[in-house]
Amino acid sequence: MKTFIQSGTRFLVEVGTKPKPGLVRWTTWGHNDIQQSYLLSTSDGSILINPIRPIGRQALNALREHADGRFQAVVCTSPNHERDVEWFRKRFKIPVYGPELAPARSRIRLKSDELYRDGDILPGSIRAIWSGDKRGEMWLLWRASRTSRVLICADSIYGQSRRGGFDGATVPYWIQEGGIRLQMNGEVSPSEMRRRYEVFEDYEFGIVLNGHNPRPIENAKSALERALSQGKYETHPKRAFSVIAADLSGE
Repeated sequence: MKTFIQSGTRFLVEVGTKPKPGLVRWTTWGHNDIQQSYLLSTSDGSILINPIRPIGRQALNALREHADGRFQAVVCTSPNHERDVEWFRKRFKIPVYGPELAPARSRIRLKSDELYRDGDILPGSIRAIWSGDKRGEMWLLWRASRTSRVLICADSIYGQSRRGGFDGATVPYWIQEGGIRLQMNGEVSPSEMRRRYEVFEDYEFGIVLNGHNPRPIENAKSALERALSQGKYETHPKRAFSVIAADLSGE
């Protein structure tokens, strides 16, 4: 059965064109997990989001080419997605920005001038939005072009716009194929979850990109609105996280 990626690193231009990419996704497969990292081309230079080190010299060179040699900063959206941010920091001598709300034990709490909070504008004119999650996950809203806006997250919004988008790969239980899953750490009531997620109503965006789905969530704002109104509330057996899930595959 064909899979999205079996090993190594795979690059995909999500916004723009190959000659002039605006946002590049690179996918890695390891430890039975599909992981997504992002490179944004901005007027301030190239911004890395939740990056994993590309596997092999050829893949690293490809990333350099996409960045046009101008790495400006690394932005980490969640303590769960620290990944290889420290490697990129040391290798390219660029600052790492991490959420201020992250637990004190988190390695991304590096220096006070690198911590960011809700409403901050980060390098590349990226707006930081607190997801409401108690562990401090932030959403990143970026205007990719005059008509295109992208919302990037780590683990708080899962899903994809159509079935089969994993190219035959086994879908982990925490990613809802053909639907949307809104997730928060800990036991959070349905009303509180919906209240926290309603913050996105103040912003415009066309797609959502997260830390694991190998496809964007398209028509994302309306999909999230339907998930909030139609979704089913669930909790993890050990109360590790709470979920609002909606199957939108029939639409």
